[in-house]
Amino acid sequence: MERIAFTRRPVPIPADYRPLYRIGQLLLILKLNCRSSTGSLLKLHLFHWALKNERNRNVLREIVANGRSSSLVIWGFDPALNRALHFALSEEVCQLHDGKYTLTTKGDRLAAAFLEQEVYQTEKAFLREIGKNVSEKAITSFTQTWIKPNAEN
Repeated sequence: MERIAFTRRPVPIPADYRPLYRIGQLLLILKLNCRSSTGSLLKLHLFHWALKNERNRNVLREIVANGRSSSLVIWGFDPALNRALHFALSEEVCQLHDGKYTLTTKGDRLAAAFLEQEVYQTEKAFLREIGKNVSEKAITSFTQTWIKPNAEN
C-alpha cells in the first residue's frame, strides 16, 4: 500500500480578518464620520457593523434618512475591532481620551493617504455618503431601545 503524504502550506488570511485592514477602516470612520475625528466605541462598532454587508448599510441609511429604523437595530460588537483598536493605540494612529477615540496627527496622515489611494473603495463610498449625520446622541438613543425598562424598578 502506498503512503500519502501531506505538506502543510501557509493559508492566506482573508483581508477582513487582518488587523491592518480593520485599522484602515477605523481611521476612515474617524476621519469621515466623526466630528473632530473623535468617536465613541459604540459609534465605531456601529459603522464597522454597517460596513460588513449591504443589508447593514441599508439599515444605517434608513436611520440617517428617517431618524430611526423600521425595525429594532442591534449591531454586533466584534472582538476583532477591539483588537484592531489596541493595535491602533499602540501604533499611535489614534488615542483614547475621556472614553473616546481620536485620530492623532499620524493617524490623520494615514487616513488621508487611504483616501487618496484606490483602496477601501466600497467603504469610502458608503462612509462619504453617510458623512457626519450620525451623532453620538442618536447612537445613545438607539442603544436605549435595547434596554427594556423593568416596571418593578
